[in-house]
Formats: sequence, C-alpha cells, structure tokens
Amino acid sequence: MEWSGCLTHIYRMRPNNKYARHAVEFINNLTLVGDHSNEKMKLVPFQEQIIRKLFGTRDKDGKFQYNKCLLYIPRGNAKSTLACQILIYSLLGLPRHGQQILSCGMSTDQAAIVFEYAKQIIEQDPYLLSLVDIIPSKKRIVVPHKHSLYAAVANDPKRKLGYAPSIVTFDELQSQENRKLFDAITTSFGKRKNWLLVMMMTAGEERNSLAYEELSYARKVQAGIIDDPHYLPILFEADESEDWTSEETWRKCNPGLEYGFPDLDFLRQECEQAKHIPARESIFKKRYLNLWQSKSNAWLSDNDWMECAEPPLLDPETKYVAGLDAAAVEDTFAFVLYGKTPDGNFNVIPFFWVAEDRVAKRSTKDFNYPEWVRKGFLRTTPGAVTDQEFVLHQILDICDEYKITKIGVDRWGMMGYFGPKLLEHGIDVGQVGQSYQHMSEPLKTIERQVLAGKLRHGGHPVLRWQVSNCQLVTDASDNYRICKRSSKEKVDSCQALATAVYCYDDSEPFADGGISYA
Repeated sequence: MEWSGCLTHIYRMRPNNKYARHAVEFINNLTLVGDHSNEKMKLVPFQEQIIRKLFGTRDKDGKFQYNKCLLYIPRGNAKSTLACQILIYSLLGLPRHGQQILSCGMSTDQAAIVFEYAKQIIEQDPYLLSLVDIIPSKKRIVVPHKHSLYAAVANDPKRKLGYAPSIVTFDELQSQENRKLFDAITTSFGKRKNWLLVMMMTAGEERNSLAYEELSYARKVQAGIIDDPHYLPILFEADESEDWTSEETWRKCNPGLEYGFPDLDFLRQECEQAKHIPARESIFKKRYLNLWQSKSNAWLSDNDWMECAEPPLLDPETKYVAGLDAAAVEDTFAFVLYGKTPDGNFNVIPFFWVAEDRVAKRSTKDFNYPEWVRKGFLRTTPGAVTDQEFVLHQILDICDEYKITKIGVDRWGMMGYFGPKLLEHGIDVGQVGQSYQHMSEPLKTIERQVLAGKLRHGGHPVLRWQVSNCQLVTDASDNYRICKRSSKEKVDSCQALATAVYCYDDSEPFADGGISYA
C-alpha cells in the first residue's frame, strides 16, 4: 500500500491483518467530540495506513517491528488527532499491562492539548469511562485494572527521568528549544522490551537542531542510505524546485486536503497573502509545504509598500498615537504618528533625527543621508551623537501641531531619558514590550492595511528604506517580531510604527497625563 503524496520507504514486513484490523476497528469505534460530537470516528485512508503500519507490523514474537516513527506532515493534517488515537488505543486497546504512555510537547499547554482531547473522547463513551480514573490536575489518565497510565509531559526533564515509557508521542518536535526532554524520554526506553516512539513535526528554521537532525536521519532511511528496519519515516514535503503556489504541490504534501483538512479555501487565502508579503511566504512554505526556511525573513515587498504612497490626509481633527524608537544615539531616532482619518484610512507620518557629524559618513547606493537632510526628510542635531534634549523639544512641538493622544515607547527604555521627560510634560506614555506577544499583531495589522491599501505614508524615502531593511523572526506559533540583528540596516521607524499600532486601540489620554502599560 503506497503513501499518498510522499516517497515510499521500502518496508520489510507487511502489516499483520489481525493486529492491524484490531487497531483500526478500535479507533473507528471511538466517539468524536466538538463539531461532530456523538459521531463515530472514521480513519481516512492515509491515517489508517499509518495505524496499520505502527500496530500491525510485528515480528515473529508479536513485538513491534517499528520502534521509531517520524511523521513529517504540514499543519492542519490532524497530527494531534492522530496522536490522541494512538495514545487511547495504546492505553485501552492493546492487551498489555503495566504500561506508561506519554504525550510530550514543548510546553505544559502544548502537551495538554492531546490530554484534553483524549479526556473528552473517553468521557463520551460510558464503558471506556468506567475503566479509567481521570486526574485533570496532573494531566493523567489511569487504568487501575491494567496498572497502566497515560500522562502529558512537557519540557521539565527532572520530573520525567522516573518514567519507564512504553509508548510515546512527541508532538511539534521542531519547537523543542533543546534536547533535554527528548533525551530524558528516549534513554528510558531501555527499560522496555517492546516500545514505540512516534515523533511528529512540521518544518522549522533552525538547522542545527534536534528536529532537523531527526529529519535528516529519516530521509536517509527512506532513501535506503541507512538500513534501519526499526525506523518508519513518513515524510510529506514539497520539493524546493516545485511551484509553491500550485494546488498540485499542496495536494502532494497535505494528504488530508482530499478529505477537507486543511480547508482548501483557507490555503488559497493564505497563499494569496503570501504572494505579497515575504514573511507570510516563508510561513506558508514552512507550515503548509514542509519546506525548511531561514530564521529571519523580509517583511513587506517594496511594490506593495509603495502602493500606499499617497500623501497623508491632513485633517485637523485626526487623532494620533505615536511610537518612539530612540535606542541608538550614534544613529537615527524615529518618531512615527499613526492615526485614522475620516475616510477610514490611516495616516503614517514619520520623523527622523541624526547627529550632524554622522551625515557625511552615511551615503551608499541604497541610502543617502546628505540628500535626505537637504530635502527635509531627515533632521539633524548638533554634534557627534543624536542629541536627546534637542529631539525632545522637537517632539513636543510636533505634539502641539498634531492631536497626539499617546506616545508608545520601548518598555526597557522607559527608564531612560524620554519616558520621564514626556511624563513631566503631561503626555500619556505607553510602555510596550518588543516581544512576540506585543509585536506580532501590530505587524500583521500593518500588513493587512498595506494589502488593502488602507495606509497613507507619502512614500517617505527614509521610512521606505527602513521598511526594505526590515527582517522578521517567527516563533513556533507563527507570531513574529522585528529582528534588528538580522535586518540589513536601520529599522527603528518600523519598530516605532508597530509600537504606535499596538497602543492605538487604547489611545485615550489620562486627564492629567500618566503611564499606561500597553
């Protein structure tokens, strides 16, 4: 039986019909939860093939042929559902006693996803529920008459060394920041004669990692370079040479697409956005095509950014929130206004300062400080470093000219010069972190507004240059933030704009001025 959509490993043993049929029938008699509550599960063909291989392929003594399996499959193809099915069958379907069955994840919350799903499925079936004791506080399900248990565990290896696991699912392997939990679990298998580790992952960014190491090994087993009869590679991935926008490519590496997961219309929408936003292109390739990506990626394309180059609509009643990035006294400061105009669009009005002595030293084919100063796009302060007091007075003048309700500043920089000084002048100051938690949604809001043509920035050349420099890094949940270290050049206005957008929804000033924790 061939795997749909991926190269097939040449398996040495065919599944034993008795073992395979028992596993499939057990899982298909479980009860669904959520939108399909009270309906019976039905493994789709690619899921059934996986279950049959794992539990039906045995040696002459009835032991598992495969002790390790890597399921490399894009997001949205029901990895967590499959993990749950494997764990429930292992706990309640296999005729084995004294088992320790684990689901592992990068965090307590992530590891608990499978536990919560398993708990709900068991609670739907009165007979299965009568066999177990569920302990939610410990994320554990115990089967007293079999002296067996299932537990969800996260990256706290000191608490895991006491386990002697028999069957383990290790989800989101690419999200593990180190190999402590993985090593703690896998080195415990030596206590068992018959064990199974199912690793599940999508593509990531860090090639010097546990996940990429495991993927490289699996590829070699699949290609026949390494002879490992106990390792089952199941790899659904596109080729770098294939058209990433083609639905044919999507179907090749998303075996669930034929059955409605992930949703095809959703992928079409994601792809359309990814065509215009380099950072989204990277995420699309990584999450839905299993193509490994660079750790940092460009933010917005210059073409899309310049589609919003219409001059700001200067309505006197427009209220603004501003973002300030003034970390590097040896180069530019950025102060960016962001406000909604009466027609429903958003003005972006940037201001930049640089030390006068730096101007002549900063000119290349990509940027030209002397030209920008001459044309008024870049302001100068006296001396060799950017003068903070000089900039402060000009910011106060700008606040008099525009209706600025709040200025957002870097939380870490709040205790520096500008935070206290702005407060002294009765200005509402929002302290904003620069983490994924704070920056991801503002950056995505800016992307949406750019693609919808809702921004007006006037094609300001310094802002345009910095947007072209901007590189983003993503976390395991596809949140992202600006990475100044990876960016080609200055990006302080991008940071300032994202800070302003973060503060915008909470932009009403205090009556007497004060600090808010945005």
